[in-house]
Amino acid sequence: MTEEKNRDTDWDAVLKILGIIKSKITEETDLLWTNYNSAEELIAEINIIDNLLQDRNIKGVQVLGYLFAPTGLYRKLQCRMTGFRNI
Repeated sequence: MTEEKNRDTDWDAVLKILGIIKSKITEETDLLWTNYNSAEELIAEINIIDNLLQDRNIKGVQVLGYLFAPTGLYRKLQCRMTGFRNI
């Protein structure tokens, strides 16, 4: 596989993961430890990041890195969604 094809596969993998994350968000999602007021607001931000990734814009990856950092908003949300409350 060429280096360019590997990069496309990487982009596609990140997009797939983002889609899975988005599919898990409902009105019942606990957003207490985030700065989001509603599931719609969170999904809107994910859609912006998704568009950046679809355009192969590195800014989308940078934003995800920040949001999934150990103290990032998505990391806190992930911990709450999986039942790990001691964050």
